[in-house]
Amino acid sequence: NHLVKYSARPPFQEIRPGYFRDEFGVVWNRTVDRDIGVVEEYQLTGRSLAGYRFPDPRNPARYAALPAFIETHRNRFRYAGIGFSLFERAWTLRGMADLMMDMLEAPAFVDELLDALMEFDLAIVAELVNYDIDAILFGDDWGQQRGLLFGAPLWRRFVKPRIARMYAAVKRAGKVVMIHSCGRVQELFPELIELGLDVFNPFQPEVM
Repeated sequence: NHLVKYSARPPFQEIRPGYFRDEFGVVWNRTVDRDIGVVEEYQLTGRSLAGYRFPDPRNPARYAALPAFIETHRNRFRYAGIGFSLFERAWTLRGMADLMMDMLEAPAFVDELLDALMEFDLAIVAELVNYDIDAILFGDDWGQQRGLLFGAPLWRRFVKPRIARMYAAVKRAGKVVMIHSCGRVQELFPELIELGLDVFNPFQPEVM
């Protein structure tokens, strides 16, 4: 009852019973998993961004409800959430197995994809920090029950330098940096702290 969240992500649109499309064009089948869903069809079927259009991070509709949200919750810790912020968004576009193979076989493509996603997130951060909020929460699942999904060396290669820029943008604005990740990821804590992380939100404390 002390925290309140504003989502910087437009709501999913139901396109037929049990199937929802997000702003990146990804269709989620919620007849299997009613929480988020299972990706029905990946947008990037090859190692190229050619022909794919990213949503507009500066669309005024994304921020239209923020002033009223702030006014309504003056006495609470107000944070804005950017879900599926990097790795998660990349695999929902490309496919988990394919993205992991790309990390090994086509790292230049992974760099291109993650850089585009980072710039998308940075543009959202640049807008959000102009408002009277306290923090920004990034969501990006890196773990499973026994450890990292793709190991610390690849995390350092692909994820760390990009979240460093994202966290720095939040810190420069005087806001609190929060991150959510599922799984057993505590081996990353020292590095996350060095990058400026203030709050870690676990979803699976039983594995930590």
